Amino acid sequence: MLKQVQEHKNSPTLLFCGEEFNEQLAAGRGNLRTIEKYNIIDFGLAENNKPEVLQNKVAEICEKPENYGAKSKGNSPIIWLKNIDKITNPELENELVKIIDPSQNTNLGKQQVEREFYEGKIKIEEIIDLSQFTLVATTSTSNPQLSKKITDKLKPIESIFNKYHWAIFGVSTGMEIIIFL
Repeated sequence: MLKQVQEHKNSPTLLFCGEEFNEQLAAGRGNLRTIEKYNIIDFGLAENNKPEVLQNKVAEICEKPENYGAKSKGNSPIIWLKNIDKITNPELENELVKIIDPSQNTNLGKQQVEREFYEGKIKIEEIIDLSQFTLVATTSTSNPQLSKKITDKLKPIESIFNKYHWAIFGVSTGMEIIIFL
């Protein structure tokens, strides 16, 4: 019986701003919905600030048997684009836009990969396609200075504290007043 690979809607890259999100994602590794170390691209590291390095890392992530297996089962492996606010190279920024833009990231080139099938290992050509991955981008600051071409392609996610800051502040201040009376 052949299993069909499920269609996965190519959704926008989620953007989380602030170091607390980097810490939470790093601490959450090993949980059920985890981000594997080999699926993290940290732009805070100098060696990751070249467009060709980003292209190679994305190709490696797509080639990983673990990611291929997860996608075959209908799961969506997570790619963490960490510290995108550290990008200063305009060419790297353009390459990042291709990766985070759902209209562009379904065909980022082709590569030869070796896959394990019932008949054994077979070398095949695959399209580098990120549509079946969940892309998560984080910044090291709460108010990053990102270019418009990047922010237009991201879906910002606010922390509950930021979103309801004044409500939380009002309730907590009110509680303090009641306690001290």
